[in-house]
Amino acid sequence: GGYQTYYGHLSRFANSIKAGAKVRQKQIIGYVGSTGISTGPHLDYRMAQNGVFSNPFNVKFRPRSQLSGTQLVLFRQDFQSLTQLASSLDDPKVVVVKNVVVTPDNPISML
Repeated sequence: GGYQTYYGHLSRFANSIKAGAKVRQKQIIGYVGSTGISTGPHLDYRMAQNGVFSNPFNVKFRPRSQLSGTQLVLFRQDFQSLTQLASSLDDPKVVVVKNVVVTPDNPISML
């Protein structure tokens, strides 16, 4: 809670965006511009939590909910399967992946 984001040097905001609007991932919120004395088009993105600015890459977001009921049972089953799989790393049928690249357009799902 208490997160605010700031977008500077935009040429304009998308039609559906007003101050204080809630946005979703991948939603277009504005268009890159070059305002003030900037030397070229760019975005000045800033994030604050409870009024204190911080590096967005260092922010540790908390989960919005906790698993319960069927979701918790399924998670525990998946966790147990993965634990068993990890314990059999010497098994020739197991492939160990060292690097995984995930992008918004190419997400990864686990089991």
